[in-house]
Amino acid sequence: MSAKLRANAAQIVAQVAYKGHSLTQLLDEYRQKSQYSAADASLLQALCFGTLRFYPKWQALINDALKKPMKSSDGDIQALIALGMFQLLESRVPAHAAISETVSACKILKKTWAKGLINAILRRLQREPEWPAQLLASQPWAEHAFPKWIWKRLNNDWPEEADEIMRASNIQGPMTLRVNTLQTSVSDYQQTLKDNDINCQAHNLATDALILQQPLSVEKLPGFFEGKVSVQDAAAQMAARLLQFDQLAQRSEIRVLDACSAPGGKTGHLLETAQHYFKPEQIHCVALDKDADRLQKVADNLKRLNLSAQLIVADAAEVTSWWDGKPFDRILIDAPCSGTGVIRRHPDIKLLRRNTDIAELVNTQRSILQALWPLLADGGLLAYATCSVFKEENEQQIDWFLQHHPNAVELEISYEKPLSAKYGWQIPPAWNDMDGFYYAVLQKNATT
Repeated sequence: MSAKLRANAAQIVAQVAYKGHSLTQLLDEYRQKSQYSAADASLLQALCFGTLRFYPKWQALINDALKKPMKSSDGDIQALIALGMFQLLESRVPAHAAISETVSACKILKKTWAKGLINAILRRLQREPEWPAQLLASQPWAEHAFPKWIWKRLNNDWPEEADEIMRASNIQGPMTLRVNTLQTSVSDYQQTLKDNDINCQAHNLATDALILQQPLSVEKLPGFFEGKVSVQDAAAQMAARLLQFDQLAQRSEIRVLDACSAPGGKTGHLLETAQHYFKPEQIHCVALDKDADRLQKVADNLKRLNLSAQLIVADAAEVTSWWDGKPFDRILIDAPCSGTGVIRRHPDIKLLRRNTDIAELVNTQRSILQALWPLLADGGLLAYATCSVFKEENEQQIDWFLQHHPNAVELEISYEKPLSAKYGWQIPPAWNDMDGFYYAVLQKNATT
């Protein structure tokens, strides 16, 4: 692993930690402009993900080691120190290489003045293994590698389970596939993977899911570009089942709304599931997103799957700008949220989210729920979903909604409840190999 690769990783981490940029977007940009080999691109990603996964812990140690705060222009040096700490404490990189190559990266960053500083801090970490434990004993949020505000919210919402939620969030989730059962069966595709020396296992709740033993690029998945399979976490795959398309099987046509559809994973699964009961021409599916670029990803995914929907660039809450006046039989609201249930896949959420974001997100979620409820047909189902583990975005949101909408009835979700919620189904990260997720299913009673 070269000093250049470490320097690039530090630049990426610094842009996430101190400028609020998306890790996924930055990695894509660096891969393109740096012309890394596949192996080096994988190493770059592993360094960035690993460093950011534990960044609050590294920041606490850095703050303790420095006599005075660094200049804001030296965020790359702080990120480089964190990178070295990650290699020493959380990776298999030999200590001598972790230290020497990290120090050498200073030259590439054109900050040779920092060589001595970085060398001293990393060697202290190597020489004094008790240092982190002693320091972090008084900072339990940093010990768990979480921002203090998330740590406080989790302990307030889930006092008995908070530690396990944070522990699970610091472990990378598995790569999970969704088999397109319009093209092949789960068992047949599992055999296809086995024939290609790809090990996997079926999921015990998400019936279309296969969990890979080791992640791999989609190019290596048989039939991926022909639409036989998609990459989607098992928790996200539950949305299509919860909307109970089988209960509409006697209908001549159905109308379905995916209100916040990008990048289109759930849209595709809704259509795959519905087509087991209806012909394509009997299904009118509307997929919304207010971001045109993200909606293009929905179009690309549906094209690969040989599925179709009416795609509309619009804010779901601004109904008059896009609705044709005809009610929907099924509505999915995969609401904008804090993303705290998917930190294991997106560790930059720890640094990009702020406590002040939550109130704004709750208001957005509420406005979408309020706006779309009148669009649901009598007897229809609305599934509300988030990838959050905060009660304010989930069960408390549904509690408020039910109090203000007497024609809304919560339907019981019959799966095991790993966390006790007043309303809905709260899934913690890593339970049943799932991401942290929340679902509530509401049925609309006829108004009198």
